[in-house]
This record gives sequence, C-alpha cells and structure tokens, in this order.
Amino acid sequence: MNLELPFVINGNFILTASRQSAQNSDPWNAFLFQSAGFFTATWLAELAGTPTYRRTFTRLLPPAVIHGGNAHLHGLYTPQFKAAFKQVPTIPSASGKLVKLDSAIWDTLGVFSALGDPALKQFDGLQDASLIDAGVEQPEKLVQLGLTKIAADDLEEVLAASTPLLSEPDACLKLSSLCRTRSARTPKS
Repeated sequence: MNLELPFVINGNFILTASRQSAQNSDPWNAFLFQSAGFFTATWLAELAGTPTYRRTFTRLLPPAVIHGGNAHLHGLYTPQFKAAFKQVPTIPSASGKLVKLDSAIWDTLGVFSALGDPALKQFDGLQDASLIDAGVEQPEKLVQLGLTKIAADDLEEVLAASTPLLSEPDACLKLSSLCRTRSARTPKS
C-alpha cells in the first residue's frame, strides 16, 4: 500500500481480501492511521532535536496532500499529523530550542533577525514567537503545515510596528546593514 510518505510505516493493518490495501471502514485501521500521523510528528521532533538532523528533518515531512491510495485512511493521518505539530515542540528556533509550530516564524526578510527580539516583541501577535533556525531546509514545507512566514509583502507592517525601536541609532544601523547586504545580492538589470 503506497502512502506517498518518504518512509515506511509497518503496522498490523486489517487488509482487504486481495491483501493490496487496508480496509477502509475498519476502526482498528482508523486508529492506526491516526496514531501514525501523531507519532510521525513526534518522531520528527526527536530528529529535529538532534544536531545531525536539526536542519534536515524537513526532508522527511510527508506531502501536504496525499493523493494516492486510500483517501479515507489518509484523511485520518493528516489531521493528527498537523495537530501534533501544534502540540509538540518540533521546529528548531534561532535560540536553539524546539518550539511549537504556532509560535514559530520564518523571517524571509531577515528584519527580525537583524533587529533582534525587541522588534519581534513589538509586532502585534508575535510577542511569544520565536524565529526558526535560518539553516532549516525547505521551510516552505513547514508553511504548508501552518508556519507563519514574514515576506516582502509584510515589510511595511513590520517597519510600522517597529517604529519606536527604529528611533534607536543601533537598530537603524542594523536595518541599514541588512538592506545593503540584500541589495548587494540582488542582480542588477
């Protein structure tokens, strides 16, 4: 049975007579698929907590939508998988700790990284948030799970929220340095 996962799940599934797939309506199979979703996420949290897999655990994230196989049983796996990411600290933060998905932010601009925690704390709704480790591979997969992404479209709002902080010369220098670095990497037309 192909689950389209980047790993194999073994289980005592109740199979159809052809032994090619799991029975759709069996409560035991439903329990196993729900459990597999939750425990896949907790396993990924363990991997993300190790130096070896801290930045590469996202390679093992299942696709956001599983198309093949048994849609009903896949529909039981995915919600539990996503729920676990909200309950279990899984995302490596810039501070070195693992944080829950709901309190993690991917700062694609680098503004919060440059200005530091004071800027993050001034931004509405992000007072308890943590920046993800900048080295985490494929963060867009985490966005599909619900990770907050700060992108160019958010820059005006970010800077407006950071106005008190930007009155400090050190913060202005950091932001100016970030802009120079970014513009140096942008190809000239």
